[in-house]
Amino acid sequence: MIMEKAYVFVVVGTREHINVLHFALQSFEMNTKFSVIVVTDKNRNEIPIIHQNVIHVETPKEFSNHQTAIFLKTSLHRYLPKGGRYVYMDSDILAFGKNCDQIFDEYIAPIRFGADHCNLPFFSPTAINCSCKKDFDTLMLGIQNYVNELDYFGQTDDEEILEQRAELKKRIKHTFNNKSILLKNGIKGFFSWPVFKFDEDFKYNRKEKLWYNSSNQPIMLQLKWSEVAHKFDLKFDYFNMKIKDKRGMDIWYCQCSHLKEEIKKKFQVNVKDADWQHWNGGVFIFDDQSHPFMEYWHQATMNIFKDDRWRVRDQGTLVATAWKFGLQKQPLLHEKWNYICDYNNPDLGYREDDHTLTKDKKTYTQVEFAHVYHHFGDETWDFWKWISKDFKEALQLSSPPIYPNR
Repeated sequence: MIMEKAYVFVVVGTREHINVLHFALQSFEMNTKFSVIVVTDKNRNEIPIIHQNVIHVETPKEFSNHQTAIFLKTSLHRYLPKGGRYVYMDSDILAFGKNCDQIFDEYIAPIRFGADHCNLPFFSPTAINCSCKKDFDTLMLGIQNYVNELDYFGQTDDEEILEQRAELKKRIKHTFNNKSILLKNGIKGFFSWPVFKFDEDFKYNRKEKLWYNSSNQPIMLQLKWSEVAHKFDLKFDYFNMKIKDKRGMDIWYCQCSHLKEEIKKKFQVNVKDADWQHWNGGVFIFDDQSHPFMEYWHQATMNIFKDDRWRVRDQGTLVATAWKFGLQKQPLLHEKWNYICDYNNPDLGYREDDHTLTKDKKTYTQVEFAHVYHHFGDETWDFWKWISKDFKEALQLSSPPIYPNR
């Protein structure tokens, strides 16, 4: 059998996972014309997968369900009919747009992925069993307790003041992350004494170390972050106004180089770009030309299953495989083909009149596939209620149980 084009899902295990798949399959039936294949090990499933095109694969009994799903995903080239072009989809991805099938035209040999929401150093602590995540959490808790003791924000129950503080902190963070704005404000602040007008809504009294709103109400104390850095034996970068650790990394983000080091050690692959844009394994396009890549990825992943230094994931070995095959500069899919919807992003939103999504309330994207990688089915999440509304109304569906967080 030759299947010219088809979508592929891999699901094994619990009722919750299979219900999520069923919900996603309904979205594909609404918005695509091509076939959908589900690859599974039926012996592991709590409930049957209700779908007409299911491929059953016997998998190693010693594997957990999580390992089994990764085993099947990285070895899809062994089970699918030859001669076809396939788009792999994680089961928590919804076919959201009306031009979904154009993704098959986005193929670039030998295989094509999209970008993840982070780069290599940020992904590293989640791929390797190093102490970096634990150390980061300990440091953050220590700083939080120290700041609370200093009464940095001042105690208040005034909701308006609390909202203004939150908005001010957001704007300050945006300034620190934009060097041109930071330089402009730095020059303006240097020549302003004692009051520095930050913008139309906020100003800072350098003598009193207080922030004021436009009504001249004091709303926030200014903390000396250089003193915080000294307290925790860290470095304070006065030019960028940031606290950094002894490696020169921004302490507010959990990141490390251990994945890069482990790839070199285990696979003799040198990832030369320390800040390489990480690929997301949730969507990728492949065909017969992809088989060597897929086979190496599969074998590398099976290798780390036996290594306690590595966590059970497929994306760390995906980095190794990409660099092994010299594909580190392979053009990435546009984010509309794998729009990552982060529950923890307060700016994630939906514009109902044109069915577009946003991550910053400024730039809206006509999304074809929405990747709800955690809190799938969470009816307390406004974003979920927005994007699932059309599917539920058209198909009389209820939400699946909340998909287990990854």
